Amino acid sequence: MYLSKTFIPILKNNPSEAKIKSHQLMLRVGMIKQSSAGIYSWLPLGFKVMKKIEQIVREEQNRIGVQEILMPTIQSSEIWKESGRYEDYGEEMLRIKDRQDREMLYGPTNEELITDIFRSSVKSYKSLPQLLYHIQWKFRDEIRPRFGIMRCREFYMKDAYSFDISDEEAFFSYNKFFLSYLRTFKRLDLKAIPMAADTGPIGGNLSHEFIILAETGESKIFTDKRIFDVNSEETKLEKKSLTELRKKYEQYYAVTDEKFNKEEFENKVSERNRLKTKGIEVGHIFYFGDKYSKPMGASVDLPGGKKDFVKMGSYGIGVSRLVGAIIEAKYDDKNEVMKWPISVAPYDVGILPMINKNDNSALEKANNINKELILNNLEAIIDDTDENLSSKIKKMNLIGTPFQIILGKQSEGDLVEFKVTGQEPKKLNLKEIINFIKKEKLKKLISTLEKEITLRFLKTRKKDGFLNVISIFSFIGIGLGVAVLIIVMSVMNGFRTELINKIVGFNSHITVKPYEEKILIDEKIKNKLNFVSNNLIFSNSSEAIIVNTGNSKGVILRGYLDNDFSSLDVIKNDKFIGSSKIEKNNISIGKELSFNLDLNIGDNITIMSSSGIETIIGNLPKNQTFTVSSIFDSGLADFDNNIIFLNLKTLEEFSDLLKKDRNLEIYLKNPQNIEAQKQLIQKIFSNEFVYSWADMNSSLFSALKVERNVMFIILSLIIIVAAFNIISGLTILVKNKTKDIPILKSIGVLNNSIIKIFFLVGLIIGISATFFGILLGVLFSIYIEHIRIFISNIFNISLFPEEIYFLSTMPSEINLYSIFLISICSIMTTILVSIFPAINAAKLDPIKSLKYE
Repeated sequence: MYLSKTFIPILKNNPSEAKIKSHQLMLRVGMIKQSSAGIYSWLPLGFKVMKKIEQIVREEQNRIGVQEILMPTIQSSEIWKESGRYEDYGEEMLRIKDRQDREMLYGPTNEELITDIFRSSVKSYKSLPQLLYHIQWKFRDEIRPRFGIMRCREFYMKDAYSFDISDEEAFFSYNKFFLSYLRTFKRLDLKAIPMAADTGPIGGNLSHEFIILAETGESKIFTDKRIFDVNSEETKLEKKSLTELRKKYEQYYAVTDEKFNKEEFENKVSERNRLKTKGIEVGHIFYFGDKYSKPMGASVDLPGGKKDFVKMGSYGIGVSRLVGAIIEAKYDDKNEVMKWPISVAPYDVGILPMINKNDNSALEKANNINKELILNNLEAIIDDTDENLSSKIKKMNLIGTPFQIILGKQSEGDLVEFKVTGQEPKKLNLKEIINFIKKEKLKKLISTLEKEITLRFLKTRKKDGFLNVISIFSFIGIGLGVAVLIIVMSVMNGFRTELINKIVGFNSHITVKPYEEKILIDEKIKNKLNFVSNNLIFSNSSEAIIVNTGNSKGVILRGYLDNDFSSLDVIKNDKFIGSSKIEKNNISIGKELSFNLDLNIGDNITIMSSSGIETIIGNLPKNQTFTVSSIFDSGLADFDNNIIFLNLKTLEEFSDLLKKDRNLEIYLKNPQNIEAQKQLIQKIFSNEFVYSWADMNSSLFSALKVERNVMFIILSLIIIVAAFNIISGLTILVKNKTKDIPILKSIGVLNNSIIKIFFLVGLIIGISATFFGILLGVLFSIYIEHIRIFISNIFNISLFPEEIYFLSTMPSEINLYSIFLISICSIMTTILVSIFPAINAAKLDPIKSLKYE
């Protein structure tokens, strides 16, 4: 459509009689023309916007099950006299007489007329509830009409009415409209706040106004700022969910000036959350019980044979007023830019070709672009005037086309200047522009639609029972796989950590073993070691056999000086009993050894040394009797059963060891970064053999690492197998929805959205199962020792025997990195298996799918 042929009488300046933004803009761009005080003709541009708003209002009413009718503008006075409102309504009602001298009126509202329609048609409670609405012109003779359509006499309005059997059911209907209004205004890109309001001439004791904030608003509002954070997206059309939604809003103070109470406001709202401002009423809902049904005799038969008057409510939205309200909220009067929501903009695109007398190529290009836009259901207006581009852009900014295509000197080949109104232009080709606009137009609608369809597809019907079984098995399989993987990894992490702690607690962190010369510690070496070392201890060791009452056992003897012995971590353990000194002929044995040989503190035992005594009959083993002076508990059964501590000098005499062969045990301040500290110490003792606790147990920890990795891979297969069930489930789902997919495409849902819907079904199953598995796995890992003891006691079996695993309790260490890795593995697998069926769903040809239906 050409701008030159369109009836849009644009004025250069704001009319002097207009005082607010909406009135100024609507007169300036020719949306309305005043006919008389408070009465306007709606010109094409304004009418297009109003009809688009009307359609959104209609769709949201239909969505909650309201039926559309159409009632006349002229009503009989008789029904108003019947209700008692004919005289009470006041001078705002326009009263007239027809040629038969019958009293008539131009309807300001329709409670009486709809009640008359209802009472003549509905007689039984079985026909309830009834929800009816119409969109019609109304007339109220305002004493001072002003601000254009914001406070006019004739206006276009949606009014709905509910009829219910009881207060409880009537509140359910009321709450349906409450949600519907929030959805309606959201689609119009307006943040409307429901506020407790005065019922006025409509009557009743329950009423909410829906207000948008605006400096030019006629209503003073007082509210708690936190009300703006309430979210209604997850609300369902069910009694409980709707009641909870209203409670969420009503917990915050929010009233108009008619119901304002200063003391109550200050008591209920903290100073920082108080908001006093102005707003525009865009919707109003009322519940008034039997206010009209009782005097007008609108009753129904109840189950017991009695009659009762129906409970009613009315629900209004000012459709024409919303045009002005959107302008007040979206118009930047300083820069003269109107940003209509895409859903109600008069045109989707403004095409602005640069035209001169000698060259019409830009106009021809504009026509070709417009044809392509029409094929994609996009409405454009071409500014074919000979004005400069700056003037054309200014006009389009006033009209409020959300997007502009500028065909000027900057256009090159297939690339043209594309501009989102109010933003900087960028160069795109036509295909990119069309895709961008379509995505923006459908973004809000489709995002809501995607959620609703996804949730509906997740709730399988009875005839889809097999699909439901597959989904359940997928959920359980993924959840248990994740849980088992977390439990196993936690136990293995705990086992490794406990083992390291026990080994490090029992052994020196780093040991320096002399080759030939005795290890000497002078002040220079001490100063070098002070940076890493916490303690330096000399020790020596040998092998021996311990003999007691017919039992014998091979052991390792470790000798320490008396002062050094008391500083060992295993001696400082609270499980250590006996003397912390290791005097000559005294020994300290482990808990396991004392148990196996039935030894207690004070008992004597004989130890046979590996070194011998030369006699006339040959070399005989040296033996000596020692007294048990203490018993230690390292927590490692193997160590506690095979190692004996004794005095270093006694050991050297007993085992014929030389002082120069003494080892230097180094206990570090921080034993974590062992390799770096080992290299530092090797430089200090360059001629000696230096090894760490990790070197002594390298084969054990290598085996644990391999076992851990293998277990991770094996258990991950459980998740993968379970996730592949999702492919089966989605494939069946796509087949079952063969009819639905073409319908979605026919209403404009893009292939990307189809993919997203089916992809989300699989992803929701996978993610929810993953989090279920994480919760189960973490809880099991935390209480695993209690579970082990419980199972052992119930079934009388030994789980996790300490003589095999070295530890007396089953360890568990929850590692966040491991959980993160497992979660990513599970979710990525779910993503991969969900993509293929989702893409197949988008590839369905609507014509082929419906051909044989």
